[in-house]
Order: sequence, then C-alpha cells, then structure tokens
Amino acid sequence: LPQYKAGFGGIFADQEIGLLRTTIMDRIRNRLVFHFDRDSLAEGLSHFPQGETLIATAPDLQQGEIYFDLADDALLGYLFGDASTETEYVAHVARVMEQGTHLFQRFMRAAHSLIPAALKQMGCYLKPVDRPAPPPE
Repeated sequence: LPQYKAGFGGIFADQEIGLLRTTIMDRIRNRLVFHFDRDSLAEGLSHFPQGETLIATAPDLQQGEIYFDLADDALLGYLFGDASTETEYVAHVARVMEQGTHLFQRFMRAAHSLIPAALKQMGCYLKPVDRPAPPPE
C-alpha cells in the first residue's frame, strides 16, 4: 500500500534510524528484553558506585505508586556505563531518548495512516460517530 511505503518504508530507509537500530535497539532487544541476559544487567549495574544503585522510588507503597528505577539504571548502565564522565553519560542518554521519541512519533503516524487503509482494503469501513450538539450557553 502507498501508506506503508510513505510511512514505514521511510522509517526503514532512514539511515539515522538504521544506526539507532543497530547500535542501541538491537542490543536492548537481544540482551535485555526479548532475549534476557542476566550478565548484561549485572554489567550495567556494575557501572554504578557502591551504594548508588537505587532500587525503587515510592511516594506510597501502593500498587502503581512504585517506580522501579533499577531496571532503567541497569539498561542505561549497560548501554552507556563506559562513558568517561557523567556529562558524557547524560548526553548519551538524552540523545537516545530524543531519537526514541522521534522514532515513536514517526511510527505512530505511519501506523495511523496504514491501519485504516489496510482495513479498508480488507472490506472494513469507517462508521461516523454522531456527536451531540454542545449545550446552549
């Protein structure tokens, strides 16, 4: 479909995204997410000074109120723990966050363009929703 070529085709052809994929995303997928490797997590955590590893932040110990810092810290330590300074480490993290956000935005635009076109091709149709009139002022 032209929507695929314009959206996802452009994403896959983008050299910057290809570099992000081969340098960061594949490492995350292959060592920390899809194929979980405890040694990679241990390596990431080893970059933090003794006593500096924060396990969780919790304003309240209720379900949904606890943020487990350790997972992010281990992943980021694995990826960028070899940075020579904290400033370099923070710059690496900021760059990857910006790249990831940009990729996510492009992915969502591509998906929202492709999905309706693909569903229409499969025989689906768009059903308009009647919206009630706003109340008089």
